[in-house]
Amino acid sequence: MKKFQPSLIEKAYAKLISRSYKAFFEGSRGAISMQDLLGGISEKYDLSADEKIAIEDNKLFNIIINAKKTNLIAIGSTRGKNKTTKEIQDEMKEQGIYQSHAYAITDSRIINHNSEPTHRLIRIRNPHGIQAKETFIGSLKDDPSIKSSLPELKVDGESWILLEDFRKFFSSFDICNLIPNNINPDVFTDDFTAKLALTTVEGRWMGGISDEYVKVAEMLDTNPQYRMTLKQHHEDNKKYSILIGLSLKHRDDLKLVTDSKVGISVLNFNDDMNLPKPLDSSCKKCIDEIKKKSRLRSDAGQVSYRLELPPGVYYILPLISNTMKRATYFLQILSEEKDILEVYDRDVNVPKMKDKFQKIFETVSSCKKNRKVYNKFQNRYTKTADFKALYLILKNPKVSTNRLCSSQLDISHGFCQNLISMIPDHKPKEIYQDTSTGKTRVLRYPSIDIDQFETIIQFIQNLRNIFIKYDVSASGFVPYTRMKRMLDEFGYELPYTIIEILVDTYRDESRIYYDKFIQCFVHMSLILGKIEKKLSGNNGQEFNVCFDELLHKFWLKMESRELYKTLSLEEAIALFSDDIQKQIFQKKSIYYHSNLFMY
Repeated sequence: MKKFQPSLIEKAYAKLISRSYKAFFEGSRGAISMQDLLGGISEKYDLSADEKIAIEDNKLFNIIINAKKTNLIAIGSTRGKNKTTKEIQDEMKEQGIYQSHAYAITDSRIINHNSEPTHRLIRIRNPHGIQAKETFIGSLKDDPSIKSSLPELKVDGESWILLEDFRKFFSSFDICNLIPNNINPDVFTDDFTAKLALTTVEGRWMGGISDEYVKVAEMLDTNPQYRMTLKQHHEDNKKYSILIGLSLKHRDDLKLVTDSKVGISVLNFNDDMNLPKPLDSSCKKCIDEIKKKSRLRSDAGQVSYRLELPPGVYYILPLISNTMKRATYFLQILSEEKDILEVYDRDVNVPKMKDKFQKIFETVSSCKKNRKVYNKFQNRYTKTADFKALYLILKNPKVSTNRLCSSQLDISHGFCQNLISMIPDHKPKEIYQDTSTGKTRVLRYPSIDIDQFETIIQFIQNLRNIFIKYDVSASGFVPYTRMKRMLDEFGYELPYTIIEILVDTYRDESRIYYDKFIQCFVHMSLILGKIEKKLSGNNGQEFNVCFDELLHKFWLKMESRELYKTLSLEEAIALFSDDIQKQIFQKKSIYYHSNLFMY
């Protein structure tokens, strides 16, 4: 049974990742598979003939020796048909080596003879566990003096191979570095002189660097940023050995892992403390550093980067090649120092929405046509307009927001209610409860006066001007890469995590259309107003936590509107399994169904 378990795990893993065993990439997913199944940070070394990217022999063999010494898992992947010549393919077949296949690396040896050069050997094992066709591979089988110096092979599938032949038959070499965890809390450097610490962070990408509209300058606006600080503790200015690992956390969302490359870019500005926070497209020095690509590594699905760095301040950018909606990543750093990583983003000051709308009102250019339309639909007694009246007003072609604009707003009752609700001093809803029957009735819906109406018009016009400025092709949409700058221009200086949520919510692929753009700012104004009230209570909540909580509630409310429109009362109540929730929902739903746009 023990021998059969690995096969079951392999089949289950292949099904999970590639949907079928047939589609699973044989021998080409070693680093990813090891990290998924064992944890740790995987490293991949290229054994190609290209001297620019291939690892040298001495370094490769030292890594194999250290891997064995520190009990790391190591594998080698053999060459496929497209990575070698016909002669080598025939030689691999003759030696019994499978193409595009992964072999475990189980040992290494150095053999010295007085009259002969040093021989470096590697012991490999076919994970299929079948007896190897040749136990001494390549030129090794013709040298009895070396064979006699090697220990006897006792495990099926094992063979010895010279380092030179290993390079010839194998295309890559992968190891999985151990990380501190509950099972193995202590991990040391190769020389066992220092204990290693792990720093981890999870995040989400806004989009890919190869997207249609992404320029090099916009990479800083559309990707998360982290600052890594390496303090100087040694008089000799000793360098730090840093291992950075980045992987897609949800690779099952991809068609193929090879279709989505992820990358790590490490930037250094010689400890310049006058850089913007976060780094953005306005920083020429930052853009020039990105263009150098001096410290950039990328690979399919998972990538690692080992660096020897002097003390200083460095900036890490996790990258993804193409857009995968809400693609999430896992970033790990293994080093001798603890807590060296911090999110490099702006501090958020929640704007005072009352002051914000007061400034908008002060810039209002009163329009007689707007006032005339407002007077036509306002309540004659209160001189105010509720969401129904505002709907009719904004639908009127004479209103300034509908004139001289190539893109039109998608006006709805719900949108009008949100416009009214975002005004800080709007007149609240008035409810009357009949004590005899216990029924609740709305006497007056939330409403605005004419000055507040003109503030809303000016609010929309200000946003329209920003949209036109960034819609350089007058196409009715803007690339999502410009969302940060548009938010900043309007005065909503938000962190990356919030901008990413907004972009994901309101974009259509790589584009944000005019009506979605306006909706985004209306909803953001609503949420910021609620955050301002909530944080003023000094309850110790952080902005991001408060935003996530309110955004979740907001979208539940928006989804419930759609639910009530499509389901009967009985069907909606049936969705709730909890009896208490059913009772509460039943009472509210009768009222909701008659007032769909109020909740």
